[in-house]
Order: sequence, then structure tokens, then C-alpha cells
Amino acid sequence: MLLPGDDWINTNQKKYRDEVIDLLKGWNGELIEVEYSKNINELQIKEQMTKLGITTSARLGRLRKLLAAKPTIKILEVHNALSGLIAENAYEVLDSGEKVDFDGMWSSSLTDSTSKGKPDIEAVDTTARLNTVNEIFEVTTKPMIYDADTGGKPEHFEFTVRSLERTGVSAVIIEDKTGLKRILFFGNEVKQTQDSIENFCHKIRVGKQAPVTFRIMPIGPEIRNPVNFWKSPGNWGRNGPFKKKAFWLMVKTPEPGWGPSSSFSGGKTLGGIFGSLC
Repeated sequence: MLLPGDDWINTNQKKYRDEVIDLLKGWNGELIEVEYSKNINELQIKEQMTKLGITTSARLGRLRKLLAAKPTIKILEVHNALSGLIAENAYEVLDSGEKVDFDGMWSSSLTDSTSKGKPDIEAVDTTARLNTVNEIFEVTTKPMIYDADTGGKPEHFEFTVRSLERTGVSAVIIEDKTGLKRILFFGNEVKQTQDSIENFCHKIRVGKQAPVTFRIMPIGPEIRNPVNFWKSPGNWGRNGPFKKKAFWLMVKTPEPGWGPSSSFSGGKTLGGIFGSLC
């Protein structure tokens, strides 16, 4: 026997109702729909939650819960409070009646730097970027992934992770580069230098050990142009020691606190990424 409210009969949840009815038939079950309160709706609940806000601890763990509950999550870039409000409130109703919205936010170093009139070469320090994150958190409730560029020196990265954890950021991502990193869209016009295996693995370890609660989820490396990465010779190729050492450290280790790796591509389709990682 299932006792839901009857508010899902003519809403975007109707398809789930139909699935439940089919399942109950197979179990000889019964669906009893209770009259739903007329003065309560999803929009009112969301508005009330926004007014109340969210605690740092609650926001911190939301990304892990979303990843465990959904096969795919939708993240929107944010660089100020206004773009944060867009990520918080934007949605679309599909032809099926299903309402889709963004699950979280991405604090981009590129757009944060650009909005301040500076190049994306880590010229904006962590303190300035955390001020922006706090402004966004004042008007939103969704979790955030923080783009920490290269992470800087391991000793500095440790403090960055702890500061992000105190602020309520759910995940931090770093790139496998050294020096003045430049965005991939410059192509081969700008020299890109990858970090050594030893240095990058050390930075990963520091990031794993830094959190107090292990609820913040470091993600890395942010592999720029994965096609070239996997086809490159030597240590950084598909069969190089990096895959065996750093990827094992990040993905397969039983220690808490670390998350999956990520890929970045300048292309317009996902085919190149999926093809290179398979």
C-alpha cells in the first residue's frame, strides 16, 4: 500500500505516478491518494527555504548527496551574486511536463578574473575569490564546486582547502599545470607545462589530508585537452605511470575526501572527450 498526496496527478510528477501504478499492479498493491493541502506548493516551499537560507554544514554535504542520488547533475558557472541567483532560480519545463533546473554552481577562475578586469593567470588571490563566494552564498542555497586553478604550492593549497571547507564549498578542483597557466582556448599559441608526477601527487595528498570533516570533496586533476593528454608519450600517456599512480591515488584509494578526476576540452562536442577516455 502506498499513501502519497494527490498533488502529483496533474503535475510534472505524473510520469512517476504512472510508474508507481505499474509497479503496484505487479505486487497486487494499492494506491491511496490523500487530498493534498491546497495552500502549500513546491514554489512556496522553495521560497521559504531561500528566505531561511542554509547552514554551512548543510550546503557542504549537498554535492555528495546529489552525486549519490542522480546519474547526472547540472552545474552552472557563477562569478557574482547575480549569476548565483540565476543558477538558484532558473528552470525549464520540458514537453513531458518535467521541471529541470541546475543542481549546483561552479566558481570559475576565468570568469571571476574577467569580471575583475584581470587575466586568468591566478592574478586574483584566494581572499578576493572567497569574498565573491561569500557574496554568492548570501543569496543561494545550492552547492558549489570551486575552480582553484593549479592550487598553487602544496603548502598554500592546504590552507585553501580548509578555507573553502569553512566557507561551505562542496568541492575544489585543481589543474595539472605549473607556472602561469593559460586557458586552453589559446591552443598551441601558449606553452602549457604539466606538473611532474611526484609534485602533483604530493599536492593531491595535501589536499586529501587538509579537510577537518572530509565533507569537502577535492576533484582532480582537471585535465586540459584530454585527447592530447592520453595520446602524449612518456609519463603522461594512456599507459604512463601517471595513470597507475596519481589516478589510483585519487580514485581508487579507500581514504575519504577525494573525488573523481575531470576533463576539459575546447571542442564543441562530447565525442572527443568520451573517445579519449575509453
